[in-house]
This record gives sequence, structure tokens and C-alpha cells, in this order.
Amino acid sequence: MYNPHAVFIALENVGYAMLGGAFLFLGGALAGGSSRLERAVRWVLTVGGALILAALILAAAIYRAELDYRFEVMSLCITWLVLIVAGTLLTVVFGGPSRSGAGVRRVHHQRADRAMKGERHPGVPDRSTWPREP
Repeated sequence: MYNPHAVFIALENVGYAMLGGAFLFLGGALAGGSSRLERAVRWVLTVGGALILAALILAAAIYRAELDYRFEVMSLCITWLVLIVAGTLLTVVFGGPSRSGAGVRRVHHQRADRAMKGERHPGVPDRSTWPREP
């Protein structure tokens, strides 16, 4: 039977608070980003983590012993929003040229060209031609 004052609800609240802290630290770890997208990811993670922790403090101050599942619902909404937005932005940031497969095709063609030149091992340059001339 569900008990809103049980230890499992408290453990869930601690877990969501830790997730908020992890978002804050992850946002801080991405501080070296220079592009607009990287700054947007940092902003989403940092603000999301701060919102989760602020929601815990605010809900605990308002509801005190009657906190029940209220913080859990608030943190779930914020967490999913942060994960969807940050995940999409990170896909764009780190996706780069490999999304179209151009980088994979280029490497494949370089290996095929070396193999057609008669090199013993495709992908290993022929050392007899070093130093290479431009």
C-alpha cells in the first residue's frame, strides 16, 4: 500500500536532488564551450539543476512534513525537460560532419586508394616515399 510518508519517497527526493546537483556540475564542466550551442547546453543544464534544487527548498519550506510526492512531480517535469533539450543540443554539437557519413566515406576512399597503389597493408603509409613532397 502506498504511503506518502515512507522512506522510499524520501529516498526518491534525495535522488532527484542529487540529479539536480549533477546537472549543475555537468553545466560547470562544459564551461569551456565557445559556440552558441555549447553555451546553450551549459545554460540549460545549469538552470535546470538550479531549478530542481530550488524546487526542493521551496517545496520543503511550503509543505514541510506534507511534502509527499509534490517535489517528485516537479523534479520529474524539470528533469525530462532538461534531458530532452540538452540531449538534442548535444546531438547537434557533437554530431558534426559524421551525421551525413562524409567523414566515413572519406576514410574509406583513402584506404581504397592506398590499397590500389600496392601498399602491403591498407591504411599504413609506404615509408619508402617519406618525407612526402607537397
